[in-house]
Amino acid sequence: MDKRLRVGIGFSIAFAILLLFLAVYPDAASKQWALNLLLCLFGSLLGWFAGFMAAPYDNEKDAFLSIGKAITAFLSGYFVSKFNMVFDSIFQEKLFLNVIFITENMLFFCSFLLTFITVFIVRRYMNP
Repeated sequence: MDKRLRVGIGFSIAFAILLLFLAVYPDAASKQWALNLLLCLFGSLLGWFAGFMAAPYDNEKDAFLSIGKAITAFLSGYFVSKFNMVFDSIFQEKLFLNVIFITENMLFFCSFLLTFITVFIVRRYMNP
């Protein structure tokens, strides 16, 4: 196994343990930890998919290109039309100042990026 691959996987495991600790520890007495873990899971699943699509093997490039076009068409049509409404509600209600809102978004995006980077490194540096 390539040294870059071992280092990447090692950091990914360490960050995943830290992320799970941060998701569960602060509100262990309440039910907030379940939502935090669900956000981490959802972010990880999206990160896995994005990392998988970003680093296709040679025999997968054509199929991934057509899937990517379909996803792009959906996202540009549906989500862009809804983005303004979500953006306005976040700033009108000042959610960006809410600690829980910030924490939940950070858990989601950290999970997404951690999984994306891990899948990308494994697919890029491990021989198919």
